[in-house]
Amino acid sequence: MVVLSMLGWAPYPISWLYSRSALDGSLRGVIAFCVGAVGITTVGVGFYQHLFAVQNEPPTIFVSLGIVVSLLALTKVCSLVWKTGIAR
Repeated sequence: MVVLSMLGWAPYPISWLYSRSALDGSLRGVIAFCVGAVGITTVGVGFYQHLFAVQNEPPTIFVSLGIVVSLLALTKVCSLVWKTGIAR
């Protein structure tokens, strides 16, 4: 149970470490990231709780890795779209 909890929470500190420096100073980028992260988390919870009608449920480690990759990609997109100093 502890391992599953760690796998469930692991994507967020990883994303926080990366997004903190990538989105520094961009209020719109941070807001867009937060909205997107809520959507990604909602889908992740659906997979963790087996809420989707999928015949073969993905293992927890794959769900966690998918969330990490999705959050990092979202950070990159938000940092490219809302660069600091351009949209003010």
